[in-house]
Amino acid sequence: MFLQATLRPRRRELSGGPEELVPRSNTEGRTTGWLWLTGASLLVLYVVWSSRGWGGDRLWDALDNVIELLTAAAAAVMCAITARHHSGSRRLGWWALSVGLAGWSMGQLLTCYDVLLRNREVAFPGPADLGFLLLPLAAMLTLLMVPYGDRDQSRTRFVFDGLIIASSLVVLSLQTGLGDLVATRGQGLWMGLSLAYPVSDIALATVALLLLSRQSRPGRGVLGPLAISMLALSVSDGAYSYLAASDASSQWAWLAAGWPAAFCLIMVAARRSRREALLPVSEQELLPRELGPHWMGMALPYGPAIVVFLFMLSKVITGAPPTQPTRLVCTGIALLLLFRQLVALRENQALLRTVGHALRRLEHQTTHDALTGLPNRGHLVPCIEAELQRRRSYGGCAVLLLNLDRFRQVNATLGHCYGDQLLIHVAETLTAALPPEATLARVDGDQFALLLPGVDVAAATRTVERLGQALQNPCLLEGVSFAVEATIGIAMASDHSSAEQMLQSADIAMYGARRAQQPFRFYRAGDNTTTPARLSLLADLRTALSRTDELVLHYQPKVSVENETLYGVEALLRWRHPERGFIPPGDFIQSAEESGIISPLTRRVLQLALDQQRDWLASGREVPVAVNVSARCLQDRAFPAMVEQLLAERGLPARLLTLELTESTIMIDTVYARNALYRLRRAGVTLSIDDFGTGYSSLAYLKNLPVTELKIDRSFITNLGEHTDDAIVRSVIDLGHNLGLTVVAEGIETEAALEKLYHLGCDLAQGFFISRPLPADEFNLWLQQHQDLPIRQASMKDFGLRPDAGPTRTEPRPL
Repeated sequence: MFLQATLRPRRRELSGGPEELVPRSNTEGRTTGWLWLTGASLLVLYVVWSSRGWGGDRLWDALDNVIELLTAAAAAVMCAITARHHSGSRRLGWWALSVGLAGWSMGQLLTCYDVLLRNREVAFPGPADLGFLLLPLAAMLTLLMVPYGDRDQSRTRFVFDGLIIASSLVVLSLQTGLGDLVATRGQGLWMGLSLAYPVSDIALATVALLLLSRQSRPGRGVLGPLAISMLALSVSDGAYSYLAASDASSQWAWLAAGWPAAFCLIMVAARRSRREALLPVSEQELLPRELGPHWMGMALPYGPAIVVFLFMLSKVITGAPPTQPTRLVCTGIALLLLFRQLVALRENQALLRTVGHALRRLEHQTTHDALTGLPNRGHLVPCIEAELQRRRSYGGCAVLLLNLDRFRQVNATLGHCYGDQLLIHVAETLTAALPPEATLARVDGDQFALLLPGVDVAAATRTVERLGQALQNPCLLEGVSFAVEATIGIAMASDHSSAEQMLQSADIAMYGARRAQQPFRFYRAGDNTTTPARLSLLADLRTALSRTDELVLHYQPKVSVENETLYGVEALLRWRHPERGFIPPGDFIQSAEESGIISPLTRRVLQLALDQQRDWLASGREVPVAVNVSARCLQDRAFPAMVEQLLAERGLPARLLTLELTESTIMIDTVYARNALYRLRRAGVTLSIDDFGTGYSSLAYLKNLPVTELKIDRSFITNLGEHTDDAIVRSVIDLGHNLGLTVVAEGIETEAALEKLYHLGCDLAQGFFISRPLPADEFNLWLQQHQDLPIRQASMKDFGLRPDAGPTRTEPRPL
């Protein structure tokens, strides 16, 4: 019952998963310990008894057979226990070795019955040989299944190598006298069994050593004792075959120790394998070790075969024909070589197929996006080049570059998992909406490119509209609904000669559409801002940042519409290039934003503006200054601290500084941007929304932002007096006042516009009618000229207008 409970595997069911083996470390650990101790004690007893020669030959024969039987049985039980702690091929391998040892034990039991009980010689061939020969077959299966890690040569080929080497050694050993004994003592089955024992044992030892030479670290602790045990079995079986054939049994005592020693070594390997099954093994440890050049392993089995061939050739030349056992083994070697080559050919073909599949898979991976499965840029560019070559015969083609709007907000708010799912949804949606001949690719994080062959401008426009309609369908991911919007740039083949040019032009058109807040845009020849001249201008701008005389500020007054007093100024950057002369801001500001120079450029503007403000304050004039800020500045964590530092270094109050941000900039919904706005407002800096009315501001979003000023875009002021624009301006003024904001109208160029704003209740005004942007010294003169006269009346006088035009107000509106 104890043995049955020990060998029976115990399992537990896992919820929703496969069965798991539960190790019995305490009970089975004690069992394996007693088995190992028993085997080691029997081996020691065997060695001591044989060295002393106690009890004579009769008692020695009895002790010899019993010890071999007990150690084999103990090893069989140990292998069965070890098999329970493994799974897959290793478990089957240990069960096979347990069965082989049990077969050997049965053969030894029959031997004990004949020798000890019936006192007769063991029959050869006989029933016991079936059990004895079962062990080499089972041990070969164990060697093929137990080792760890993969090898560049298959284990099947190792078996053939071992058999070839073993057969070659047997051929050589048959020339030492064993061949004559085998040839004279019997034929047929007797001869086959006489050769089977040494051939199988040597093959086992050879295969074990070959596997050991390429084994990983955990496997060497297990396979090492197995390999030595196979060598011990080879020595004992070979010696037994030779001594039995030559009737020299008196020399048998020490050589017979190989069997119990081999069984003890098998128990050592099984015990180590059981412990290895309970410990985690890293992938690095499972890697096979490299042992010498690979050609040695390939040429190893052919060396002994060549030696045998030369030996047989010398026999033929000298006229000494080989014996029948030698001829039989040589025939076996030839067949083994043939089968080994067939196995190698089949494995090479399988390897070629595997390499082919791997190359195709690698090619697919290098030309396709891993997330969406779409082609990538590397696949798309050759397709565009091929389409450009066929353009003359099949008509034009178009390249579309599609960029998802506010995709970074999805990643920042919900995480990259949702972002990846959204990209997969967009890829599937676009694929379903495209014609079959189109090629869709993912070229960047949230950018998709599309090749449309054989289309003109009208067909490309229809495709863009169809894509826009497809993307309008809401995307539901894990209970969250996403509204997908995209901006598309289009480049037609008629304007380009290469794929890279088309992709670059589509990218330029896409960014142009985004700046113009359009859903799509076709590339036009003048859209490219990355010309060599533009790059040279950016280089000059970097140089200008290190100088003090090129970048200057002009100041345009902002006045109160109601009480005709100066409210402040807006600082506007001007660049006086030493060679090109005056360069308008529109020629370099956008490029500075795209290239990253905008951050140091904004710092320079703030330094110049605050230095001038400090000079005004020192002369007794408190003049608030407004400075335009780019969206990139809000993404910079150090920007708020930099503004605070510049104010502190000059001893200026933060309330005198206003930062103007465009409506699209203020709508950036990121953690850094929001934190920057709130920190600047807490420091006392005034925040203003510039160019209001040109973006897509949400009223709820504006209500929660720390802004205090709103500037109406000049496009609504230019046509002020028309009914539509009057209604828009009135609505914006009312909106700003309801939100508690100061409303500024910029672009005032006529008296009528100023009068209209007066009646509409606008707070501040700015424009050429009041004053053009002036350098600091000219602005100081302008300010002196208007000290004793209200600015509104003085400005009208300067422009030849009636100073009494329009109603007057005595109570100023608090700003």
